[in-house]
Amino acid sequence: MSKRYVWAMVFVLLFVLSQGLSLAGPSAAVQVPESDSSPSAPQPPAGSALDTSLTWLAQLGGASRTVALQGDYAFLGVGSRLVVLNVSDMAHPAFVTQTADWLGVVSDVALAGDYAYVAAELAGVRILDISDPTQPTEVGSFTETAANALALQGDLYVADGEAGLQILDISDPTYPSLISTFGDGANDVAVTPSGDVYVAGSTALTALDLSDPAHPLEKGTWPSGCSGVSLPRDGLAFVWTSPSIMYPGTVSLVDVTDPQQMATLGSFEIWPQVHDVAVAGDYAYLASGGLTIYDIRDVAQPENVSYYSTAGAAWRVVLAGGYAYLACERGLQIVSLNDPLNPGLLGQYAMLGAAGAAAADADYVYLASDGLFRVLSLSDPLHPTQVGSCTIGGQPAAIALQGDTAYLAVYAGLQVVDVADARHPRLIDTFEVTARFGNDVAVAGTYAFLGNLDYGFRVYHIGDPNHVRGIGRKEWLAVAIAATEEYAYVAGGNQLAIFSLSDIINLPLVGTCCSGLEVGSDVAVLGSHAYLFADVGLVVLDVSNPASPTETSRFPLPGWSGGAMVVAGRRLVHSGLSGSHNLRVFDLSDPAHPVLQASTRMPAYSGRVAVSGDYIYAPCHDAGLGILHLNIERHAAYLPLVGSGD
Repeated sequence: MSKRYVWAMVFVLLFVLSQGLSLAGPSAAVQVPESDSSPSAPQPPAGSALDTSLTWLAQLGGASRTVALQGDYAFLGVGSRLVVLNVSDMAHPAFVTQTADWLGVVSDVALAGDYAYVAAELAGVRILDISDPTQPTEVGSFTETAANALALQGDLYVADGEAGLQILDISDPTYPSLISTFGDGANDVAVTPSGDVYVAGSTALTALDLSDPAHPLEKGTWPSGCSGVSLPRDGLAFVWTSPSIMYPGTVSLVDVTDPQQMATLGSFEIWPQVHDVAVAGDYAYLASGGLTIYDIRDVAQPENVSYYSTAGAAWRVVLAGGYAYLACERGLQIVSLNDPLNPGLLGQYAMLGAAGAAAADADYVYLASDGLFRVLSLSDPLHPTQVGSCTIGGQPAAIALQGDTAYLAVYAGLQVVDVADARHPRLIDTFEVTARFGNDVAVAGTYAFLGNLDYGFRVYHIGDPNHVRGIGRKEWLAVAIAATEEYAYVAGGNQLAIFSLSDIINLPLVGTCCSGLEVGSDVAVLGSHAYLFADVGLVVLDVSNPASPTETSRFPLPGWSGGAMVVAGRRLVHSGLSGSHNLRVFDLSDPAHPVLQASTRMPAYSGRVAVSGDYIYAPCHDAGLGILHLNIERHAAYLPLVGSGD
């Protein structure tokens, strides 16, 4: 073969590849391009035979964080959608329709006339025409800001966290426009029945004069930082702070009759996170864990009188006609308040709920959220269906599968679930950890390793899953952990540490590395290479000599490069913590030098994803389970360049 012919063929192939020709037809699924890809990031090599992309296919479930009522209809936020339910028969709420997926968690909704105003976090404000509630139609949006909470009083007030309060002109709902902004922190916003606007910020509760919305003025402050505010009646505000691992939150009853002289009337401590407060008569109804009811006849000393356990955490409470409509983690619940001391369930509409952790094999995806473990069949990968579930304890952080057993890192420690019968999974055992919580779990051979933020990692013998036993603990900060048959790889304390499993009781330290980096939140291993997230991006290490790990390459990532990752075959999937919540897929054909294959934006931060074939199942927490497909189009094979001869 002549040189001229070979070079001609190469030229033709390079031209075809440069045009990005695809053999696939158009896809109905929406693809969202990544917004923060680094220009210096490695790209597929010239002449690559692969063209890949990530397609967002569907969203299942998600937490219900808000609800609003109009006539016979309830508008319920479910993950990144708004769902319309007919509640004319309160005992049997019925599904009517749902919006498209906005790729942003629906956190608040307000109704006015023929319009619904939706706060969809990263997806901004969405405005729907609901003149026909059975066919809501999006007619406008404002996406120049994130939207965490909103309130209506002529204009639209949008709380956007550190970006402050955004004031929007909605006189024409099809073209909302920014009037002005206020402050540098707005966690929540509320309006009194008479129209006064209050903003909950990290340093104070602020009352605003918005008679001229272009120039908002501060009328007064209550000098204490707060995460939320509710104004159920004129002159009274409920203001709350978030609990921490060590300390409870606080709910304060504040007299706001005179915004310039706001005063605390009473307060109480509470452990579950408060998300909303509504008042009827002598009682305050708190969305806090479940529905928590306080007698507030003596505002100086509110008294907890009853509690109703909801389907997952309660986020929003709306009172109407002697009933509480509760947006909960797993759907809508309608609770009778005829006797506030004995609230009772009247009706509910159950949803899949939040997705906190996930794992998958060829047949099933396993989901864990607060208090519940679910098994979904993948007989149709695009439409997983639940086939079984069981109760678990604590908030899950990670799942590791081995055979017919799932090992869960949860708030309480380690939990062991038998999944041999997918329709009837069962909790076998729980190993409680009193100091902090289990934040990662890895399995290798006959051992399971539970990572712990403050008190090292624990080792369990799992040779018989029905008789798991703890056999030791290593005093070493373990943010994330990976394991092989011979070594445990532990990320934490701004370094990667490698421990030998030859002495499983003492776990001798073999080597460390990366002490000069700010180590991120996950680690994975493939053969003789380890992958670690740090402040510089994805760091690749040659660990063929565990006593002396050496860096082979870096992949720079914008912003903080934390997040979660999983190695599946010759791919590494990373779900990032950056503001746009990107998910990235790397090709590990050359394990020492990962190549970015595809990336897309997610509606919320995802935990460690589950991979089954070319499908990716992303546990996006309150946004539910995201289903993505990795499309790989093969255009042509490489042709060798002939150096000499005919």
